[in-house]
Amino acid sequence: MSRPLYRELSAFAGQGAFNDANSLSSGKKPLRRAVLRMYLIAAELATMYVGAEREFTAFDEEFNDKPSQN
Repeated sequence: MSRPLYRELSAFAGQGAFNDANSLSSGKKPLRRAVLRMYLIAAELATMYVGAEREFTAFDEEFNDKPSQN
C-alpha cells in the first residue's frame, strides 16, 4: 500500500460506531464515501452473523447431553 493512501486511511482508525453512518467523519470526502460504503456492508454482515449465531446456539443448553455446571 502506498504511504499517502495509508496515511489517508489511517485517519479512519478508531472511528465507526456500530451501524452509524455519521460516525465516520474524518478523511477526504471521496475516500470517506468509499470507506463508508464498505463499513456499512461489513456492519450489516456482522449484524447478520450475530443474529444467525444467536439463533443457532439459542437452545444449546436445552439439548445438551451433559448436566449443567450450575
